Amino acid sequence: MSIYITGDCHGDYRRFSTEIFLEQYMMGKKDYVIICGDFGYRSEDCVCRFLR
Repeated sequence: MSIYITGDCHGDYRRFSTEIFLEQYMMGKKDYVIICGDFGYRSEDCVCRFLR
C-alpha cells in the first residue's frame, strides 16, 4: 500500500498526468492519493448553491 499526499490543486490536475506522476502506473486498489485543501471541483459552485 502506498499513500501519496499533495496540496491544493485549484482545478489544475496536470500534476496527476502520467508524464509527471509516474508512480500511478504501479498503483493498485490499495493505494491512495490524498488531496489536502481545495481540489477545485468544477461544479463546486453549483453544488454549494444547491446546498444553500
